[in-house]
Amino acid sequence: MNDAISQIRDAIRAAGLEPPDAIEPGKLHRFPGLGKRNGNTAGWCKLFDDGLGGCFGDWSSGFTENWQAKREKPFSQLERAAFIRRVEEARKHAEAERQQQYADAAVKAVSIWNAATPANDGHPYLVRKGIKANGARLHQGALVIPVRSGGELQSLQFINDDGGKRFLSGGRISGGYFSIGTVQGADALCIAEGFATGATIHQATGYPVAVAFNAGNLEPVAKDMRQKLLGLPIIICADDDAGTEGNPGFAKANRAALVIGGKVAVPKFGDRRPVGATDFNDMAALLGFEAVAKAIGGAITPDGTDNDGWPDPLPLTAKIDPEPYPLDALPETLRAAVEEVRAFTKAPIPLVASSALEALSLAVQAHADVKRAEKLQGPSGLFLLTVADSGERKSTCDGFFMQAIRDYEAEQAEAAKC
Repeated sequence: MNDAISQIRDAIRAAGLEPPDAIEPGKLHRFPGLGKRNGNTAGWCKLFDDGLGGCFGDWSSGFTENWQAKREKPFSQLERAAFIRRVEEARKHAEAERQQQYADAAVKAVSIWNAATPANDGHPYLVRKGIKANGARLHQGALVIPVRSGGELQSLQFINDDGGKRFLSGGRISGGYFSIGTVQGADALCIAEGFATGATIHQATGYPVAVAFNAGNLEPVAKDMRQKLLGLPIIICADDDAGTEGNPGFAKANRAALVIGGKVAVPKFGDRRPVGATDFNDMAALLGFEAVAKAIGGAITPDGTDNDGWPDPLPLTAKIDPEPYPLDALPETLRAAVEEVRAFTKAPIPLVASSALEALSLAVQAHADVKRAEKLQGPSGLFLLTVADSGERKSTCDGFFMQAIRDYEAEQAEAAKC
């Protein structure tokens, strides 16, 4: 059992998560999600009580993965069916626990919010940022910002005097936002990441603002706003994370604007950009509110067609969310071979399956043709392209399935010499 615990911990780490210190078989465990601080519980895992399998994931990113222990004997069809059933039960259990956590946090959020007192503009954080309270409240000296969705309070954000931020433990953030101003009679709606950024934009433009709290939440909030406000122009106000690889602030904002047919605005700092300056509040501190209003007014469509008539270059890469490989669609013998090789190599299942299919198609070419249409038939050859990083064991997987074919070719070549 200790070996199974070690194996699933290694699998969790390989996915970029840090597993809990102790994993008890048969129990659902919670731990920080990807890139989250201690105390976060978005990560989850369950090792089945027999130690032969389990599953794990990260609620904050939607990631889930199954895991099976290494073993010499391939799993039988009954064992695979039982494993799939247990994975589904574990996921339902994890989802039910998550929903209960959200519900408990929402109740706690309402209690804290109702007991909190209105904040005034003299709070040290507001003074330092040069913004107004905009309906924020105070709880134990910290600013309290409500996170709402569908009119319901689902979580809270706390901001200390020094700018330290944290969310209410267990609260749901995805799809939630904080409103500043009113959309009644407004010419546009702005969506921004942080509270200070949103308050700055509202103060500079007079536009209502939806604070999404983080870059990953811009798109869910934008979709919600578009559905509620069909005729109102929406501007996604990006953070310019130029010092971070991939500039996630701009990339997420650009994506959100593209999805809803909105525009995107980016802060402009010029040549005097201070170290660490990324958002419109930083821009206001450097250049003033008028400069912020001008930048928002110069928002462009995501493809850049408003940029002096020249479109931005099309991206060379695109993020495509992976789908689970349909392993159960393979015949039993082939599926067992794929699972056995995967247990040896720990390579991704799609890569292993591709190696198996290409070898199988080559082996049967001389024995069967494929009828693709009434008058169109030919050999069963498959052309497969596998793209993976160096070290992903492409050649190793090919070797497992192609070795018998290469041995046969060698034997035939030797026989031909006689």
